[in-house]
Formats: sequence, structure tokens, C-alpha cells
Amino acid sequence: MAADTPLETPLPPTDAIEVPSSEASLRYRDVFNAAFSFMAVLHRDGWVLSVNDIALRFADVAREDVIGRPIWETPWFAYDETVQERLRAAVERAARGEFVRYDECLAGANSAQADVDLSIKSSSAPGHPSSLLVLEARDTTQMKLVQTALRDSEERFRTSFDEAPIGKALLDVDGSFIRVNHALCDILGYGEVDLEHTNWATLTHPDDIDADMGLITDTLAGQRPGYRIFKRCFHQSGRVVHVQLDVALVRDQEGEPLYFIAQVQDISKRKKYEDWLFEANEMAHITLAAIGDGVIRTDARGTITYVNDAACWHLARSEKSLIGQRFSDCVPLFNPGRDVPLPDPVDALLRVGATVEHEPFPRLRNGDGDLNAIAYTLTPMYARDGEVLGCVFVFQDISDAKRVAEGWAFQASHDPMTGLLNRRAFESALTELCARVGDTRRDMPVQHTLIYFDLDHFKVVNDTCGHQAGDKLLIEMGRLLRTRLRSGDRLARIGGDEFAVLLPECGLDDAQRIAQSLLEAAAEYSFVADGRRFRVTLSLGVAPVTGSATETLARADTACYVAKRAGRNRVHTFSVTDADVSRARQELDWAQQLQAALDSDHFELHQQPIVQLDTGQVVGHEILLRFRGEDGRVVAPGAFMPAAQRLGLMRLIDLRVVRDVVAAMQAGATGEGFVSVNLSAQSVGDPIFTRECLAVLDAAAIPADRIQFEVNDGEIALSSEATPLIDGLRQRGHAIWLDNFGTGFNSFDSLSRLKPDGIKISRATVHRLEDDIAYRHLVEAACRVMEDMGGMVIAEGLEDVEMQRTVAAHGIAWGQGFHLGAVSEVAAKAA
Repeated sequence: MAADTPLETPLPPTDAIEVPSSEASLRYRDVFNAAFSFMAVLHRDGWVLSVNDIALRFADVAREDVIGRPIWETPWFAYDETVQERLRAAVERAARGEFVRYDECLAGANSAQADVDLSIKSSSAPGHPSSLLVLEARDTTQMKLVQTALRDSEERFRTSFDEAPIGKALLDVDGSFIRVNHALCDILGYGEVDLEHTNWATLTHPDDIDADMGLITDTLAGQRPGYRIFKRCFHQSGRVVHVQLDVALVRDQEGEPLYFIAQVQDISKRKKYEDWLFEANEMAHITLAAIGDGVIRTDARGTITYVNDAACWHLARSEKSLIGQRFSDCVPLFNPGRDVPLPDPVDALLRVGATVEHEPFPRLRNGDGDLNAIAYTLTPMYARDGEVLGCVFVFQDISDAKRVAEGWAFQASHDPMTGLLNRRAFESALTELCARVGDTRRDMPVQHTLIYFDLDHFKVVNDTCGHQAGDKLLIEMGRLLRTRLRSGDRLARIGGDEFAVLLPECGLDDAQRIAQSLLEAAAEYSFVADGRRFRVTLSLGVAPVTGSATETLARADTACYVAKRAGRNRVHTFSVTDADVSRARQELDWAQQLQAALDSDHFELHQQPIVQLDTGQVVGHEILLRFRGEDGRVVAPGAFMPAAQRLGLMRLIDLRVVRDVVAAMQAGATGEGFVSVNLSAQSVGDPIFTRECLAVLDAAAIPADRIQFEVNDGEIALSSEATPLIDGLRQRGHAIWLDNFGTGFNSFDSLSRLKPDGIKISRATVHRLEDDIAYRHLVEAACRVMEDMGGMVIAEGLEDVEMQRTVAAHGIAWGQGFHLGAVSEVAAKAA
């Protein structure tokens, strides 16, 4: 009905409004007003004739405010037109004699509302021909709250049942499923419908049915309220599922069984872990019984609770005699060096609650009364709350191993060939001595000194007579020099032919006398091998021990280096103001920079053209090595090569050059013609370099005539006639040149032995051609020899046109020098 359309209702006849006038009417009014329900008497047209007190109080209205008004226009219903229309239709239906009933909501004072069960029925009024209508509204608010709570409770139960993470089921007393949840379906692999048509017994493993049925019988008989059982069930796939089944019986008010409530948990993983734990415990027990180490377990009071067979054997006692005894009474430990009992380590651990420091390698008295060295571990056992439960003592008889270890310790600290201290033991002893710097005796500082020396020309013995002869020389020299030392001095072989002597409590003056004595002992000795006699000399460096082992060793090594540079067979004492020492240290600093350069790739390749003099054609390039220092400046080889040769770095440097040259040629950075690579004498005679260099060349697959190698005339005389490297290069087709011809003691002997594919006349020789007839004859002779051998002759150091004309006049066809072409960086060309 539209909101602006009023409900049209005829006015009630005045005689229809009942006015109580008798005692019965008054009693009726009292009962009417005492009712708990909302009650009203209506005219058949819907006018309010009477209404009880509870309805008036609910709306907080006076009786006269509603009497005579249509019921749908009263405050209880006038709050909503839909409510009004519904009530007016109900009145009309009731006036026709129909009993009308429906749920409605009444409005009260202060926005109060009440859900009601509203009914309207007709009733004949005594003394009146027309019927009256009786409206009753019973408050259903609380009932609806109860119903809602009940529904919520049922929903919670359903949710907790259906969505529980463990399996749940309601079962009839005969074991058939009434209701199951999702988790149980997942455990057994069945759908809900399938399970609800299944009996629990059919899913139970046959071996577990009797135990389960017995518990069910006892529960039904009232002997127990429920039960728990661990059993096996069959999954739909046929596999066995281990479950924990908890069952409770629900009875009615008379105590008769209604149904079972069952909770089912899949414990297959737990069962597997229990099996694993059992196996692990069994294996641990068997292992402990089988191992050779003794194992003893105690409780928190230090009482032995377990011993394995090995512990019984070591103690020569039975398990029965040890269990229950105090650890300290059964396992006596003694000091490693003296027969002095040690405190009980178990008692100390249990008092502290953690592992404590103990004497390493104590001795244990065995059943024969002997004291044997043992190694042991002692480990506390803790409860979850951190309380100490006891400890485990594991020990091993190491008497034999200790003797072997002492032998190993000697081998680890001594050179196997000479029996002297090795470098590791020497450095350890030096470090200890450095820590004692500053000690005093009778108010005077105690001084310590280091002598560092090597054998001069030791390589000659190795190259001439072989390594066995060299080894013999080192052994004899070690024995000889020990006779010239004090009892507390420590002689060590550092490596190769390098030795060092630590002189504790020895000043520089005494150390110099000892060094001189060593020098004299070597001078008086002559070494004989293969019928040859060799004179052995030493170069010795003396340095005071400082607080730094590294600094002390560096100072002594520098002093030894100075002695060698000064002519060998002498003693040099380190001094910070010594100019020779300063120069030597600079050279050694170069060595450190070179090692860093090898690690960080700071070397650079440069090249200078080799030119055919009559045509000016560039036929190849000599590869020149440069080093870029920390300040970014390019350093020529003359500054760093002596240090590299001194410290044996040439093999690494030459190999780096060969690899970089191959890479540059593959990148097309070296231009046309051949490249010539210099090799040091150290590399030429090194088998490791030979193997690695040839491997690089083989892998490069560059035509052999494009790479040739130069060896220095002044160095090659010290090498063998046909080294594996030169043979390997020639077999692969690489040319071998003799560089700096004319600087060696016997250059023509080098020509005869090496038979090079070409020679390079040194710059110094070229510059003396005009002024020195001897050099002219030397060069002319070399040219004739190389012409007969079919080799090339190249003049180095051509700095002007006059030099070019001079060498050409003496039969030299090729040249190299700044007049013919400057030195340029290979990488720059590649870029």
C-alpha cells in the first residue's frame, strides 16, 4: 500500500465498546491484564475495543490513546506500512471466521522491538449479534535466541566433527558407521558414502580384531567407559595403516547404549619412527658392544650405569663388578709424565654441569697394573629442562699410537733427507724466540741471532753429477756444520740448498764468529762425486732476532743476498744503515711486486720490429716484457729481472709471456711475420716449464714458423747441451736463436753446442765494431759460421743510419733498434 494512502476503516459502533459493569467483568479484566502475552479485543473491522496492561507498558501508551483506533494504526504496528497492510489483511481474514497466525515484530517505546507469534481469531460477544476478534501476540524473542544458539551449537559441532584434523566417526553398537568426517576418509582412502555403508570390523587387520572386540564387549557391559587401542586398518588401496583408536560409548537416560564416538589418528609415521628408534637403539647397543673404544655411562651421582665390552677388557673387570660403582673407584687416571693420580673428571663435570678442561693424554692403570696412555672424551647428558642426567666417558688406549705419533712428529718437524729441522719447525722455533725478545738476565737484555745461508754454485753439482750427488752433498754438509754449533743451536734446512741457524742467547759478535767458523768448515771440505772434486763455499747472512719472525727472516735473507752479490764465500751482517742491504732489499721488494703482478696480471707485452736492412721490410718482431708498477709507470726488465731470477720466478713469468703471445697472435695483435720470444736459462732447464710451454703451443695450433725462441748466450753455457725443451721446440718446427751473442765467455762454444737457427749480435758488440778490431773479427767470424749453418744474423741496438751501414758492411743482413722501429705495446695494436 502506498505510503501516502491512509488505511480507510469505518468507525466502530459505540455500543461495541465493552464497559465492564459486573463482578464477572471485573474478574475478566483482571485475568486479561495479568496475562503475559500481548492481548487485545478488536471489533471485526479492526477497531481496538480493549487491550491489556503488558501491551500498554511495552509501547508506553495510555489505554485511551489506542481504544477506538484501528489496530494497525496503533504504535505497535504503525512503524511500517508493510506490517500495517499485513495486519489489516489478517483482521479481514479473521472476521470471516479464519484462524490467522504468523510471526511478526512489535515496536515498543525507546526503539524496543519484540518478535512475537501473532494470532487472531473471532469470538461472539455475549449479548451482541456481531463477533469480536481476539488478538494475541506471544513474545518469541527468547525462544528465537535459544533456537539460534541451538543452531549455532549444532553448526559448531558439525564443523568440529567434519573439519577436525583427526578422524572422527559415530558408530552403531554393531560397529557400522553412522557418520564419518573428512579426515577419517583421508586416513582410510574411502568416500563418506562408502564408509557409512561399511562395518569397522571389515577394515580391521585380522590379527587385531580379537583385541578390539574384547574391548568393545567390556565397554558395552559397563566394565569401562571407553578404551584406547593401537591397531592396523586397511586402506582402500590395500596398504596397512597404523592408527590410534580412542572410543567412548554414549548411553541414554536409562543407561542403554546408543552409539560409539570414535577418534582415529594415523600414526603410521610415528610407528615408523618408533621402529627406526628401536633399530637405532639396537644398533647403538650392538655398536657400543663391538667397538674397540671403551664406553662408560654414569648417572648424575657419578655411578656407573653402563659399560661396554671394550671398557671391561681395558679395566680387566666384569660388567657386573662395574655397574653400580663410583666412576672414580673404577677408573683411576694418572698424570702423563708422573705417577701422580689426577682428579676425577666425571665428578668435576657433574659439579660444574659442563665439560671441563682436563690433562691431555692421561694414563689409565689397566688390570695388569701398567699405566697406558689414553685419549678420552667426556660428554654430559642433559634432560629437556637442562638438568644434567649424567655423562658418557669414551676412552681409547693410544700407547702404540702415541709412539707412532712421536715418530710422525719427528718426521713432520725434520727434513727427511738431512735429518735437520724443516722449514715449518724452524719458523715455529723462530716465532718462539721472537716472543722472548726483551727478556733480561742479571738486568741485561738477552740477545738472539739468526744465520741464513746457502751453498754457492750448488746447481753446478746437480747439473754435472745429478740430483743424487746434490742430495749427498746436502747431507754431508748438514753433518759437517752441526759440529761447529753449540748444543742449544738449531740448524734447519729451509729448502733446496738454503739453511738457517737459530742462535739463542747469542749476541752479534759471537754469531759472527760462529758464522765465520761455518764458512771455514765449508772451505776445508771438498765434495767428491763421479770422480770429480768440488770446492764448496757458503754465502751467510747474520741478523739479530727481532720481535717479528717475518722481519727477522727477511733481514737475514737480505744479508745473505748481499754476501752473494759481493762475490760469495763470505759473511755479511745486517744493518739498517748498510747501503748494500738497502739495495738488496729494494731488489727483494721487486720480487714481492712481481709475485703480485703475476697474480693480478700487471705484465704487458711490447714488441720491436726486426727489419731486413737492404729492403727495409719488417720480417718479424721481438716480444719485450714490461711491468706496470703500482704508480702506473711502465718499468723495463732491467729493473725487475734480477729479482725474478734470484727468487726463481722466471718460469712463471716466461710461461705467462708464452700464453699472452699466443693469445695476442690469435687476436691478430702482433702483425705480419714471426715473433721472437725470450726464454731464461731457468725456464729452459725446468721440466715443469717444458711440459706446460709445449702444451700451450700444441693447443694454440699456430704455425711453428711464426713463433721462434731466443736463449741468452751468457746463460746457456750453464745448461745442458740439448734440453728437452729445445728438442721439443725443434721437433715442432720452432726456430731457436742465440741472443746477446758475444757476451758469453765462449760464444762460439755455444754456437757449436746449440747450433741455433740464428744469432743476435749484442748491442754492446755492435757499438764497438768501428773501434775494436777484436769485435770486428768476432762478428765477421760469426757471420761466416751462420752462413755455413744456413742461419740468420741480426744486429741489435741500431740507433742511426751510420750504425746500419756499418753492420751491413760486415755482412749482417737484418737489424733491430730504435732507428728501424720503436717499441710499441702489443695490446695497443690489438685495440
